Amino acid sequence: MDNAVTPQRAEIWLEIVRQQVTTLQFGMVQITVHESKVVQVERIEKIRIAHSVPHRNLTPDLTTEG
Repeated sequence: MDNAVTPQRAEIWLEIVRQQVTTLQFGMVQITVHESKVVQVERIEKIRIAHSVPHRNLTPDLTTEG
């Protein structure tokens, strides 16, 4: 089996990775390789919430009767 990466194949996955990285603010791009060939590109995006946003106390108030 020939494991050589052709320039055309390399350019395809490099462009996919480039697009994913340039449009990502926070997160990661993961490249999966099988037998020396890129077979999958995954993107995980994180959404950061500003610290200035007040948060709710999600702990129930057990001091009141109801």
